[in-house]
Amino acid sequence: MNKILNQIIINLSILMFLGGCHTLEHRKLFLENNNKNIVNKEVKPKITTIKKEVKPKITTIKKEVKPKITTIKKEVKPKIIKKKIKLQSLINFSETELYSKIGKGDFIKKEGQLKNIQYYFSKCFLDIFLIKKNNDYHVNFLQMRSTILNGSINKDDCLDQISSKLKTNFN
Repeated sequence: MNKILNQIIINLSILMFLGGCHTLEHRKLFLENNNKNIVNKEVKPKITTIKKEVKPKITTIKKEVKPKITTIKKEVKPKIIKKKIKLQSLINFSETELYSKIGKGDFIKKEGQLKNIQYYFSKCFLDIFLIKKNNDYHVNFLQMRSTILNGSINKDDCLDQISSKLKTNFN
């Protein structure tokens, strides 16, 4: 048992020492190049000369009279503020009311009493979950998520895109 353990340790140590370099020739060249660089280094002093020549510059200044220009003030246009949708206001909407506000979804999945409608935007996905009540589906839960798996979401950008898709404005 002791001999096998010693053989394993010796083999691993040989592999570690030889594994640092591909070949022995490569190691030899590496060591020779470093030694040459160290031995043949000479220190040469740097000699720099500085020449200073000062020539006076004579410039003439001409004054130009500029005519007075009166500025015309432009009217400031008021910024149009887009109303952002409040997603919670969609809760308890029927399926037909939802379609009239946002339109048909990009993906619809139905399982028993539950229906999932997904809307795809460039910044996010919007998942709307509807539950069947009285032979009609009603919005029960809403979720915004990133287009990238485990990615982060900018809720303001997502809400801007959702608001732009709305067919009618509401709060």
